[in-house]
Amino acid sequence: MSKTVDVLLLADRDGKSLWPLTESMPPCLLPIGGKPLILHALEALATCVTADVTVVVATEDDLTGAMLAEVGFPTLNISVSSIPRPFVEADTLIIRGDIVISPQAIEEMIMELEDDSGLTRAAPIVGVWRLAAGERVPTWRQAAALSGYDDRTLPHLAAYWRLATSLANSDFSDVNPAGWLSIDGMRVGMDARVLTRRAAGEGVSIGARAFVDRNVQLGDYAIIGDRAYVSKGARITRSVVMPDTFVGANLVLDQAIASGSWLCQIDTGAIERISDQTRLGRLVA
Repeated sequence: MSKTVDVLLLADRDGKSLWPLTESMPPCLLPIGGKPLILHALEALATCVTADVTVVVATEDDLTGAMLAEVGFPTLNISVSSIPRPFVEADTLIIRGDIVISPQAIEEMIMELEDDSGLTRAAPIVGVWRLAAGERVPTWRQAAALSGYDDRTLPHLAAYWRLATSLANSDFSDVNPAGWLSIDGMRVGMDARVLTRRAAGEGVSIGARAFVDRNVQLGDYAIIGDRAYVSKGARITRSVVMPDTFVGANLVLDQAIASGSWLCQIDTGAIERISDQTRLGRLVA
């Protein structure tokens, strides 16, 4: 399509319902299927349209802008603001940044714009809809109400874990950030080091600049976040290791989320803080 589309990507949701995962990052940066949640929407958008994208973040969020400054999409002109304009001057595509958006939903909306037929208002349920020229820009909470969602969207750790591990099972395997590689069946980010020679399970994702030591067993749907460090002999299955998390030698994670020194066991609902930093902890630059 020839014209440039205006897009507002709402990434200003607070992280209370996903604490402690959001202890050190906003919900839009949580790793889903091996990459930040917000990148799923941007990559889908970049494949079908030229757009001016304003990412609306919370006032205290400095991390999202820093992450976006390190990625580039030739068809997207991305800016970040915690104080968005109060009204839109033209028809604008609204995309929620706190849920996974179907690439097909975005493409269908773009096709409606291309036909100059305007965007339907039946679409908010998938997290994509329109503001007409002159309408007020919503906050995330207002957008959630428009979408028919409430705080139960990504409501708690179990829901987050189910989403992360299911998306690692190839739902978005054809959409990878530039520089990601497929190595021995694993999806591996830029500058990651993987020393283990043990066979990996299905749906394994290893983030950028992560380190996986020798003799680590990566079972099905093991998701290792950016800059995480997994020590030798650790065993990780159907679990998410959050960015900048240290996993100690021989530690076993099964149906769990490790975030710094916090360990969230999905099957039992237990959340505990590990005091022994040689077992689990947060890496400090």
